[in-house]
Amino acid sequence: MLIGYKTNDIETYALWSGVADPIGQLINDGKNVILFVTARRVSRELNELAKNGLVIFDIQKIKEFICWTKEMECKRGSASGIPKL
Repeated sequence: MLIGYKTNDIETYALWSGVADPIGQLINDGKNVILFVTARRVSRELNELAKNGLVIFDIQKIKEFICWTKEMECKRGSASGIPKL
């Protein structure tokens, strides 16, 4: 990520987590930033950056959108007891 930033080769960054200051710097430098959140909560600082162009995707909502209900139900394995999706 740093090499692409320094050489100005990357226009869009897709991140699984992030800290507000570096993400804010990317946005201020004209880069597109997409943040995938997994904890269902986004810090106040990151929510503020959404006003400046940060795109935030809640991975739970994406899962509910792309999966059939029966695929999300957890079924117990026969002998091992391991849940199967």
